[in-house]
Amino acid sequence: MYEGIYQSKEEKQESLRSIGNRICFFRKNTGMTQAQLASLVDIDYRTLSRYENGNSEMGVNLLFKIAAALHVSVDDLAPEWMGREDAQTDEILGMFVGMSADQRVKILEYAEFLLMKRTGEENAPVLYRGM
Repeated sequence: MYEGIYQSKEEKQESLRSIGNRICFFRKNTGMTQAQLASLVDIDYRTLSRYENGNSEMGVNLLFKIAAALHVSVDDLAPEWMGREDAQTDEILGMFVGMSADQRVKILEYAEFLLMKRTGEENAPVLYRGM
């Protein structure tokens, strides 16, 4: 699955960590535990932990199952595989995963405010109301 995508072992490892960070981010965003998500996709929670930490490779079928369970697309989880790599997104997701729920809510509200301000919609209703 990974053949032809990476130039080096380090790039492959970085991609596994990036995908793992995204899985962790979306899992936490939905309020699921590792055990709950693992159960939905028929794997052990320890295996999911290894994926989230970038310590194991997964097959494409499992990636699709995880994406479906999290209600996201596969390219949300693995843009490297889909040709949509974005270093800034990886950095933001990495920081977001380590935040408390309250911090995540504040960051999302601020991001929404900035987007509304940029588009001139200062009086538009706030769409994000928490997790």
